Amino acid sequence: MTRSFLWTVLVMSVVVGSVFSAEEKTHTREYFLGRYGTLVFGLPKDWKDESKNPKGDVPPTLKITRSKPQRAEALVTPVWSSSGAQPPTDLEVRALVKAQGERLLQDSVEKELVLLELNTSDVHGYYYTLSDRNPKRGGYPFVTQGMVSVGGLVMSFGVLTMTPDAAEIREVVEIVGGARLRPGLFYAYRCGLLDFKLKVVLAMAAGFRVQTVMDTESKYEVVLNDVRIVAEPIQRGLNISATSTNLERADKLLHDLMTGVEQIR
Repeated sequence: MTRSFLWTVLVMSVVVGSVFSAEEKTHTREYFLGRYGTLVFGLPKDWKDESKNPKGDVPPTLKITRSKPQRAEALVTPVWSSSGAQPPTDLEVRALVKAQGERLLQDSVEKELVLLELNTSDVHGYYYTLSDRNPKRGGYPFVTQGMVSVGGLVMSFGVLTMTPDAAEIREVVEIVGGARLRPGLFYAYRCGLLDFKLKVVLAMAAGFRVQTVMDTESKYEVVLNDVRIVAEPIQRGLNISATSTNLERADKLLHDLMTGVEQIR
């Protein structure tokens, strides 16, 4: 078993915000997933996170690490189909996790795979822990990996630790188990990226709070008041996805913003 396996299996978006709880033991992290909505986690403050957002309709990756009292590394990634296929059922998720674990058994101390169930109000899935038979010097001897469903979205997760019963494993499982998916909006319009940017400029002139997050030839990401919007060019049009804590308000804002532009989806 090697780190590379975990790293290739678990390949999240730019953080929208961070809010500490009253006890300041955890803070809320929000990861914008475009048309799929926003994934929300409660992250213990002694864990650090970093995220990578690949180009195109490719799932982003969240890496979280902890150095004390024991070092540990974890990856979390949402999984979706660019072809629009339905997400796997609970039985299919279990079968995927089981097959993944059984492939690792040949390099593990364990001879049998023990699947554990993760079940909370919003999350349901399976995971396992295995011990590397020949750990590399300075590497992690134990890996915990699994897959869960949250709000209709499938999410893979894994954590590398120094001991099989590390508190870090329980914390990552709690982080994943506490995840929730905030739904998003998705439309397509008959216009170009420059047309949309002009709409944003006019909204700013009308008094909207505007914060540009990303501005490239292939993607324009902006926050209008509390609505996060991503515009991506398609053939003869523009895909626009949006999310907010208030979807009804976000829907009205988006339609007001695009007044006079033909909606094609």
